[in-house]
Amino acid sequence: MIVSIYGIDGHPQYRDPSRIASQVVSGIGFLGAGTILHEGMTVKGLTTAASLWIVSAIGLTVGCGMLSLGVVATVITLITLMAIRGLEKKVLPSGRAVKMKLAITSNNNPDSMMDIMDYLQAHNVKTRVLDMSNNPEEKTLRILISAKISRYDNANDIIDGLHHLKAVKSVKDINSIKDDKNEE
Repeated sequence: MIVSIYGIDGHPQYRDPSRIASQVVSGIGFLGAGTILHEGMTVKGLTTAASLWIVSAIGLTVGCGMLSLGVVATVITLITLMAIRGLEKKVLPSGRAVKMKLAITSNNNPDSMMDIMDYLQAHNVKTRVLDMSNNPEEKTLRILISAKISRYDNANDIIDGLHHLKAVKSVKDINSIKDDKNEE
């Protein structure tokens, strides 16, 4: 901003310093949009994108020579970010995502597999089929699934819901592990 205001002194051509600010806003908007991630029903990176915008606005303010306004905006921004973080910890669930290996025995027909996968997808469970085996004598299909259940959902409720599906004969939790990554 200082360069756009004073950088070309003595040059007879008209200057418009506000054009620099508008280009900074659009450029930072582009970078901010790149920080936003959409994963299932979860959106991550909104605070980072908003922080990028406010930091660029503070930079433009200081660049225009309004140092006191820049300091006030910085203090307000820091207080707001700290307050939101504290509020987030009190309001949002503090648990972590749960990783499970489920052995599901179902009727041996194509609709059974679709019913199970539709149910898990409707409850935002990330799945990966590890193994499938057919038992023609009992007319059953055994499906081994790696499932990742969000910290916002109750894993027991989801497994109970699987038990209530018509196609499902049994569900066994082979290996339940807490996710070590801190999801934001």
